[in-house]
Amino acid sequence: MTKVAKIPESFVKAYVKANGEIDEVNVEYCCQRCGVSNNKHKMSCKDSHLWIQVPKLRDDNTVIIYQAKTTYSREDLKKLWDNHPRVDYITDTKLSDLLFEKWIKENL
Repeated sequence: MTKVAKIPESFVKAYVKANGEIDEVNVEYCCQRCGVSNNKHKMSCKDSHLWIQVPKLRDDNTVIIYQAKTTYSREDLKKLWDNHPRVDYITDTKLSDLLFEKWIKENL
């Protein structure tokens, strides 16, 4: 029997305290096959070309959830980029990183 993941009690309390005014959240995901949740996926999973995302769960079967940010600093974007699995049309990671850096310079 499969257990359905739960929302953490701490988040429910925060939601109630905010009078239900939390409109967006981020849910942490990981690879269904190996459990890795960042760009180290390619080094740890035999099927690195398959990124089957499922919600990452704590030991108590609760979803790892965060209140969504509405603004991001340059450092925030860099951290998100560094931790994002490289599943896109550009297979050359160095080229992909260079294009990202170019976008940052042009837009921030």
